[in-house]
Amino acid sequence: MTGGRREERFKGAADLSNFYRMAYGPGWALAGDAGHHKDPATGFGMSDAFAGAEALAAALDGFLAGEQSWDTALDGYQKWRDAATAEGWRVTLTAASLRPVSTRVERQLVRAVDRPDQVTRIIGALRGTTPAGEVFSAEDEEPAAR
Repeated sequence: MTGGRREERFKGAADLSNFYRMAYGPGWALAGDAGHHKDPATGFGMSDAFAGAEALAAALDGFLAGEQSWDTALDGYQKWRDAATAEGWRVTLTAASLRPVSTRVERQLVRAVDRPDQVTRIIGALRGTTPAGEVFSAEDEEPAAR
């Protein structure tokens, strides 16, 4: 690195929109960033897009197979999307704000350094696949080892 040189100016992004849009309407549906976008700080966007595409495909299959009406199938998809991405949304907006984490969360992160099982649980909570209350609960509270 000491002998290296910068080839281009550094680039960044500011004022990125964070939003949820209606996921469907008459004859159309949105998946990925088209329907739900959050700051890329946590890197959840791509996995959310894949999961959303899979859920949308299942909803469309239910409609095309005649098992559900368009509105019933797509309303289910939208409710799933909103619930599945809610925790990641909260975590991402907090991370993107660049505010320090709470002392409680910091202690748990420090304690997890030597506990791969706890790291896996924390990642699950950040992803929204493990309820955050199960990971960041009061019973896990211990002073951090520094």
